[in-house]
Amino acid sequence: MSTASGEQHPSDEPTSTSQAGRSASLSQENPPVQDETPSGSTESTHEAPPLHQNNSLQQEHAQVQHVSVQDDVNRSYEAEDALPVAAPVPPGAPETSEAGDDPTNAPALPNEEPVEIEITPPNVPALLNAGVDQTPATQTPQTPQPRNSPLAHHPVDHFRFSLASRGQSATPVVGSTIGSLLDQVSPDPPKISGLEIFFLPPIYAEDEATRTSTLSADPEIRKELTDHLRLDPLFLTEEAWNSNGFLMSQQDWSLSPSKDAYSYMTRFLIKFLQDPDYQEETPDYSWLFLAFSILWLKTSENKVSCVLVCYDDSSKIKDCIVEGFKDYPTENIKESPFAIYDALLRVITMQYDTALWLFRKPIRDIEKGRKGFADKIPDLMNQKLEDGNGVMATYIRMHELSRHAIHMSETLQVATKTVNSTLRHVDSHVNILPHQSSEARAMNTIAGLQFSAGLLANLKLRADAFVDRLENEIRLAYNIVSVYQLQDTQRLLQEFREEEKDLITVVGQLTLIFLPATFVTVSLTKNASHVTGV
Repeated sequence: MSTASGEQHPSDEPTSTSQAGRSASLSQENPPVQDETPSGSTESTHEAPPLHQNNSLQQEHAQVQHVSVQDDVNRSYEAEDALPVAAPVPPGAPETSEAGDDPTNAPALPNEEPVEIEITPPNVPALLNAGVDQTPATQTPQTPQPRNSPLAHHPVDHFRFSLASRGQSATPVVGSTIGSLLDQVSPDPPKISGLEIFFLPPIYAEDEATRTSTLSADPEIRKELTDHLRLDPLFLTEEAWNSNGFLMSQQDWSLSPSKDAYSYMTRFLIKFLQDPDYQEETPDYSWLFLAFSILWLKTSENKVSCVLVCYDDSSKIKDCIVEGFKDYPTENIKESPFAIYDALLRVITMQYDTALWLFRKPIRDIEKGRKGFADKIPDLMNQKLEDGNGVMATYIRMHELSRHAIHMSETLQVATKTVNSTLRHVDSHVNILPHQSSEARAMNTIAGLQFSAGLLANLKLRADAFVDRLENEIRLAYNIVSVYQLQDTQRLLQEFREEEKDLITVVGQLTLIFLPATFVTVSLTKNASHVTGV
């Protein structure tokens, strides 16, 4: 007889709980069919094996009947643990013993006396609903692991894709939490169906007020995610969160010889301008932190299951991510562990494209506003930086926009290098992927990665062009101011020359007027001195 935990009692027979439940059910619904034995005794064709007693069911369903059983010389049963149960006797039917109606046919045992014991028949439907009759006695039903962390009950968005065919819509799963994610990936094998996408809270936050609800603030949850999702310990840390991009991969995390497991983690960083109609104010911006982990499993029966976990700001582009997998070829996902990365990378590349083209209008407005900038130069002496207008404010805006464009160019370069390194890794492993049944599908994944790498490289060239155009406008603005200042200096010199010319004329005229009188005065003074003899 098996106990509730799946272990066998030392004195019990190796009979499963499920067998006992089914036997009891058959005996209660239909009277036992009796066959004549050669000795003339009648036996039930459905002999009930020992049955586990459920204390909680005893209190709810108290149906007591009396049966007679005989003690075995080498075995005794305790009524509190488990009892061998004879086939229940329907109402109105004569009671029979195991030996038959004739007591003389019973085997003679020393000191045998009938023992009258009260037992409680189980409620079979209740057992079935409770799951008692669902698993063999040698297996313990898996229950969710209790977790003390409040973050384990944090609700998360959860979507499920079937890998049966292409073009299927995602099925939202209601009521999922971080704990339910861990319950799915922790067993061996994981309880994963097709492709499952989870959107988790941020890994880290700079704001101290919201940092307590991040994964980095909960070591228990962080460790469980790292262990069960086969993550690198660095991935869920502040240091990795501050990175501008990377890709880490693990393979052959086999839980058993019949499974192949691939796990890889990636991070991207994108800068968005908040004001696409940038006019006079300093352009505001925001960072989009994107982090993903992928767990890809394939059994010896070629059954593929995947878990895509999205972190940080990935929930802001949740619809784009889910829609990106709708039309992606599911055959590629079944054959290559990096197909999930290929589908995800196409969505991320479009985010880079959207963010980059937000720089086009403000840069073009600066290029078209050269005349207006020149008109502000005459008032340069009366301009203040805090006013937000004039030449000085224009310089500040151009430098701020140039700073954002440089950041955009940097993140695009990192993304391009990350994808290129991933492409080299996948290309070198294309011939050794487990159960690789179609080389063409593997090449499709490589072709998709090549497309994304090429598009990111082209976007990097566009970002560099934006940086160069801004530098060109900044130099032009300096030159315009310098030319104006040179013109102003020449004007002042010309005015000074004209004023100097007028001064010389006045001095000459005054000289002509006063110089003769001076000579006359001097002559008269000398003559007077000579006459007086002084």
